[in-house]
Amino acid sequence: RLRGGQAAGAALVLAGVVMVGRHARSNADPSAPVGAAPGRQPRWLLASVGTAIGFGLLVPSMARLAPATGRLGSVCVVYAADIVLGLPLALAFRIPLRPPPVGAWAAVALAGVFETAGFVCITLGAARAPLAIVSPLASLASALTVAYAWLVLRERPSRPAVVGAALAAVGVVILAL
Repeated sequence: RLRGGQAAGAALVLAGVVMVGRHARSNADPSAPVGAAPGRQPRWLLASVGTAIGFGLLVPSMARLAPATGRLGSVCVVYAADIVLGLPLALAFRIPLRPPPVGAWAAVALAGVFETAGFVCITLGAARAPLAIVSPLASLASALTVAYAWLVLRERPSRPAVVGAALAAVGVVILAL
């Protein structure tokens, strides 16, 4: 059953994510919302909603796969499903699939290592704590991404984007309590 505090936490996460998405700014034009085009829904919004749905289905699926594949085997199944589902979607949306420039390979490899480590940590955490706690805490990634972009990459997110990231983080913590 959904308790009042959990509903409030979910509302904070949703409000925070909407604020971040609505007020994120591109480096090319700091005054324009990312993906904004006159009269068109930005493509990032559809991709972001798809990501939220996919991640929401992914974590419980990994827990259900673990008895058949082993805890870490479920990570391999997830990557296989990513390829099976992602490749046709990339082709349908005409997303270029060319390899990155040689100079970016180290960063790409590092991102892959961290992504895999994240899935492994979620899987191992779900074996030791309820999924309803582990998954929301893993969702702090969105707020940490804004903080990383701000502190390390020296991007300057708008004040509403920072407030949105903070709201999302507080909502995630409330959900996990």
